[in-house]
Amino acid sequence: MCTFGMTQSDAQGEALIKKMTGFMTNSPEIAKQLNSKCSGDHRHIQLFNGRAAKAQVYPDKLCQKIISGLINQMKADGRLNEGEIGATTPMEINAAEIIEQYWDDMSGELLDTQLVKMARNEEMIEVRKHKLYDKVPIQECWEMTGKAPIGVRWVDVNKGDRIHPEYRSRIVAKEIKTDKREDLFAATPPLEANKLLMSMAVTEGIGYRRNDRANGMKLDFIDVRRAYFHANARRTVYVQLPDEDYEEGMCARLNKAMYGTRDAAQNWEYEYCEFMESIGMKRGIASPCVFFNKERNLRAVVHGDDFTMLGQEGQLDWFRRMISERYEVKFRGRIGPASNCLLYTSPSPRD
Repeated sequence: MCTFGMTQSDAQGEALIKKMTGFMTNSPEIAKQLNSKCSGDHRHIQLFNGRAAKAQVYPDKLCQKIISGLINQMKADGRLNEGEIGATTPMEINAAEIIEQYWDDMSGELLDTQLVKMARNEEMIEVRKHKLYDKVPIQECWEMTGKAPIGVRWVDVNKGDRIHPEYRSRIVAKEIKTDKREDLFAATPPLEANKLLMSMAVTEGIGYRRNDRANGMKLDFIDVRRAYFHANARRTVYVQLPDEDYEEGMCARLNKAMYGTRDAAQNWEYEYCEFMESIGMKRGIASPCVFFNKERNLRAVVHGDDFTMLGQEGQLDWFRRMISERYEVKFRGRIGPASNCLLYTSPSPRD
C-alpha cells in the first residue's frame, strides 16, 4: 500500500507501510489505475504490534485512483461524455410507470414478475400456516440479544426452465457467520451413500433374487416441501418482518427454523431424525444421515429435504404413507424393474 501513500509512525518516525494487497475488478481502466508496484527506494513500517488494525482504512490516494478508473471506464463504455459529471437532465417519474423486475438468484436470468409475486404470496401463506414466527416489539429483541433483529431478504429461483417454469421464492434470514460454532453443525451424507443404494438395487442377491428381477427392490425419491418450516427453533432468534407482513415497531421471534439462520439445517436434522426413529428406522453410526429398518429391509439416505429410499415396492408405499402423514411432500419418482416406474416426473436443473 506504500504506492498509494499509506503511512504510519514508529520509533524512527513516519514512514510508508508495507502491506501486500491485491485487487480484483472487471474494469480494465480501474486495473490500470491500481497497477503500481513499490519502487523499493524507501523505508517500510511493518504491520506489527496492533498497526494492522489502523491499516484497514484505505488512504485517499487509493480511493482517488479507483474513482479515476471508474470515470475513465464510463467514458470508454460511452456512458459518460467529456465534461459531464453524470445524468443531470431533470425528468418526472410516474410511479405507475416503474416496472418491477426480479432476477433468478442462481442463474441471474430475468424472471417473470407475475410468477415471482405469485411465488412470494405462496411463501407468505406457508409462513402463516406453519406459524413461522410471532410478532413481538423490537424492544424485546434489544433486551434479549443486545442488538437489532437479523435482516431478511427474498431469494427467487426458477427450479424449472423457461418452457416449464417452477418458481420458488423463499424469505431468508441474513444471519452472517462471524465465528465457528461446532454446536450448530448439521451432518450431510457422503456421496457414496446414494451410490451404495443404487449399487445394492442392481446387485443380485441383494436388490433382487436370481431369475426374479421383476420383483426386485426399487428406489424412491421424495422431497419434503418447506422442510425447515416443520422444525422447531431451538434458539431464540429475532428477525425483521418481511415487507409483506410489516408492522411498525415490531419484529419476528422465530417459532420454526428459518432459511438463512445458522442452525436451520441442524433444527431440521433433529426433526427428521425424530420422525425416522419414531417409525422404526435405525440411524446410522458412520453417518447419521443414513437409516435402516431390518424388519422391513428398508434403507434411506437423507440429504437436506431429499429422501432416497431403497426397498420392496410394498415397503416403499408404506413409507410414503408415513411421511405424508407428517410432512407435505413431493414424490419425485420411483425407479426399478417395472414398466410403470418413472424418475423425476417434475425435473429441476438442480437435480
